[in-house]
Amino acid sequence: MAHVSLCASNAAKKANWEMVQKVPITIKIKFVFEIPKSRKELKVGMPHLQKYDIDNCEKSILDACTGILWKDDCVVWRSKGIVKVWGRSPRAEVTVEK
Repeated sequence: MAHVSLCASNAAKKANWEMVQKVPITIKIKFVFEIPKSRKELKVGMPHLQKYDIDNCEKSILDACTGILWKDDCVVWRSKGIVKVWGRSPRAEVTVEK
């Protein structure tokens, strides 16, 4: 989670983002899980249907951004979508809108 917080902090600085307290926030998250070499049948972009649960993935991002992008994650009122897919390099792509 520390890595996500660091990325959020760097992105906030780059975008001149000021931490919000009572502004409604919308998020969109794409979780990309690395395809294991042993799983030849999996292709980039296919749905990731294994652990970890999507709600836990989302919560980890919201928690990591608390105190950086917003004071409390209760300001996140809408999600434009959260997906888990297979890919070449693991990452979380997060879009945040005021």
